[in-house]
Amino acid sequence: MKKRFFWIIIFFIVGAIFIYFITSPKIEKWTYDLLPNHYAIKKTSSTEVVLGKYIDGLFEVTQDGKQIGIEDYIAEFAYGETYIALKCLEPIDNSINIKFYIVDTKNDNIYGPYKDEETYNAVVDKIVDEELNDWIETITIPEGAVDK
Repeated sequence: MKKRFFWIIIFFIVGAIFIYFITSPKIEKWTYDLLPNHYAIKKTSSTEVVLGKYIDGLFEVTQDGKQIGIEDYIAEFAYGETYIALKCLEPIDNSINIKFYIVDTKNDNIYGPYKDEETYNAVVDKIVDEELNDWIETITIPEGAVDK
């Protein structure tokens, strides 16, 4: 009787684990590394889409104490030969705020956050001396991103 009870428990545990792995939502993890100067955007979980830079083969968000990446959830991005523009989401209470950043990848400088699109556009017109592509959404895997 004890043996039978033991095998029923084992069977139940194995079945529960099997069902969990079959039905659990799969997170599509990806890296978009087509950005200028070794920058990349990575989706590492359902709540993390971050910008960082490859330094000596490692993905870094800071370098020597200086912030060179963004850890806010990146909803959309655009880029040119030197600059990267980011539209990030920030949950506050029961709402979501949108923040904009501009990253100068040549000098590793970050401008922002800007709380509205008007201010962001004014800064882009003032400091960005190149054409940025259209916004690319991160809700789905961007074309050119690779599974990681």
